[in-house]
Amino acid sequence: MIFISYSWEDRATTEIVEAALKRMGMAYWIDRKYLNLSNRLRPQISRAIRQSHQVLCIGSKASQLSPWVRYELKVASRSGKKVLELDANHECLRPNNTLQADKLLASLLGYR
Repeated sequence: MIFISYSWEDRATTEIVEAALKRMGMAYWIDRKYLNLSNRLRPQISRAIRQSHQVLCIGSKASQLSPWVRYELKVASRSGKKVLELDANHECLRPNNTLQADKLLASLLGYR
């Protein structure tokens, strides 16, 4: 499973990444899909990171400033998880560029 770390300001890009992972049949965890807001957030996030194989960080100025992204990367580091960074502004992650987004993610994740 891949844990997706991102800033909410990068939601549009993250949705493109999420769609590409779905097309590839990859299991992933993303807050808006799995986080239960009625429970404490940090334990849920920490558990998801520990259960993941790697963390995919959608990197941007917003993610660099996000306390949640910093927390997630700290947990990933302490858990020995491989962190892959993907530039939120990469030209392949624009709307209607499905094939290029798929190729970029497949290459980054080592998926064949």
